[in-house]
Amino acid sequence: MQLATAVAVAALCAGFIARNRRRASATGLCDDDALAREDATTVRLSHRPLDFGAVVDRVTSPSCGAVATFVGTTRDVFNDRRVVSLEYEAYASMAVKEMLACARRARAAFPRVHGIAIEHKLGPCPVAETSIVIAVASPHRKDALGAVGFLVRAAALRQSTVARR
Repeated sequence: MQLATAVAVAALCAGFIARNRRRASATGLCDDDALAREDATTVRLSHRPLDFGAVVDRVTSPSCGAVATFVGTTRDVFNDRRVVSLEYEAYASMAVKEMLACARRARAAFPRVHGIAIEHKLGPCPVAETSIVIAVASPHRKDALGAVGFLVRAAALRQSTVARR
């Protein structure tokens, strides 16, 4: 089996991370991290390793008895080929708008949800490193788990991964 580097262009939630609008800099695929907030929703794109605890803290509330999470990591095989790393790129202004739209759809489907936080890694993401963290808080577990499932399914439906040899 040959060594391959996978390049992931994640199109989460209908263009979560999309190739549009913004040019890559000479040193990185996005010039800086992107953060957006709307109501009790926080979305973030980051070149730094994702901090699971910080994402959970963003949604934790005294009025919520449940925080459901999803953590996606880079696996070592794709289509029977060895993977050593994924590379994520984004046009931040478009990506954060799409992430917020995805969160709005989750809130519409699960109106008791209080907080949503979605963070996605940009740049290189070696095997076993976290590439996405989703956290949802609600008063009861059914809504938190449902909303996380909704967001994970949306991400899985929209993700496109290409291997570069």
